[in-house]
Amino acid sequence: MKLNWKLLETASENANHCQRNWDHNTKISENVRDSLINIATNLPTKQNQAYYHLLVSDNPAYNKKIYECTIDKKNIEGTQHRNSQVDSPLLFLYLQNNYKKNNFNYIGTEKKNDISMQKSIHNFNANLSVGISSGAVVLAANQMGMRTGFCCCYDKDLLVEYFSSIGYKLKSDIITMLGIGYPNKNFSSNVVLKNNNNEELKTIEQYNKKVTYTLL
Repeated sequence: MKLNWKLLETASENANHCQRNWDHNTKISENVRDSLINIATNLPTKQNQAYYHLLVSDNPAYNKKIYECTIDKKNIEGTQHRNSQVDSPLLFLYLQNNYKKNNFNYIGTEKKNDISMQKSIHNFNANLSVGISSGAVVLAANQMGMRTGFCCCYDKDLLVEYFSSIGYKLKSDIITMLGIGYPNKNFSSNVVLKNNNNEELKTIEQYNKKVTYTLL
């Protein structure tokens, strides 16, 4: 199969924007969901160690409740209703696998470092691994016509309480959440809708960035 480079480039451009409204009537098939899970779990990590694990939900009721926990209690006015990328048809939560002595097979210089240094290296590798994994998922999803949005803002106490109510014990830190789904084509990606209808609640400011590169 010939790779469509233009389609890939367009997918990366779309992925640049955080999607904050969704077409909840267009379902993501189990095959597509499972393919994205495979992509998320197949990407390389340092020394091929499992630095993270995934929580995956395509349950609208779960995702709505998780969305309600994506607030900053110190800045409630700034974050309440803002992170609607989490109220998506499909939601990936990347959780860090906690470091414990001898549960990771470090070699070379990393093995010689003390425990505090190993923990610091572990945290760095976990974030790096999740970045590689989630980036591949985002590119794949956008190439398939979906849209995506990251979120790192959440109240852990609220999440722990909610997950406990549905029978899951949240013991690990969430590195990032990734909302995936088909966009509501009636609105720009940065428009937050009220209760999933067509009433606009707010528009989130978008910032342009310019990542430079040097060709050696």
